[in-house]
Amino acid sequence: MEKERIQRLNADIPTSLEAALRPPQRIPGFAPRRVERVEVTPLPGWFVDRCRRIYMSIPGGGDHSRTIGITSTLAGEGKTSIALGMATALASDTREPTLLLECDLERSSLARICGCAPSPGLREWVETESPLRIVKSSVDHLFIIPAGTPPSDPARLTWELAQSNLVASLAAQFRNTVIDLPALISSSSGSLAARLADQLVLVVRSATTPVNEVERAVELIGRERFAGAVLNAHSPRHLPWSRPPQLY
Repeated sequence: MEKERIQRLNADIPTSLEAALRPPQRIPGFAPRRVERVEVTPLPGWFVDRCRRIYMSIPGGGDHSRTIGITSTLAGEGKTSIALGMATALASDTREPTLLLECDLERSSLARICGCAPSPGLREWVETESPLRIVKSSVDHLFIIPAGTPPSDPARLTWELAQSNLVASLAAQFRNTVIDLPALISSSSGSLAARLADQLVLVVRSATTPVNEVERAVELIGRERFAGAVLNAHSPRHLPWSRPPQLY
């Protein structure tokens, strides 16, 4: 029964992608399927540029699509804002279809930041088999899939998400996919969700995250997929300005 449900979910993906990326032309007498659009509040230029430096420091890209996961050790370290900034920079720079996929099912905040309805999202797609909701952003070439309402068992839902062909299907259609992942240590589904991305960037909040927790998070990621760490909110005393996030 579970296998059949996963198959039905996979069958819905091409239809949803077709509607979002290639909406039908207007034909007299026929109303094309409405594509949801959200007006994202513009991020400060300096912040987008610093997020641009992060993705430019990650090996890969070129002629191939890239799937980058943004995670953190604990909740509240700024990973969602950096994920949005990086997706915005990638969409603006490459002018290719770019997707921001929110997989932090426990502590979803992307809908609030972007000003769109939180549901339906990934949870509703997995649990109720509702059509996959892909929102077109006011930022050119940027699309968003929100997480939906928080589930009672995020680990189980994340496992079902991993069993589907969703990420692979999205990677085949979007040149860039940025995944907002749950925190590795404080989330029950952190290590499982981290498997959804090819490369992972770890967001570390300066003077807040314990070093031993950072080391533990890197071990969970695995050296082969660890693209680097971003030191967020770091402000050296000897400089009058904030140091931008750095990839190590």
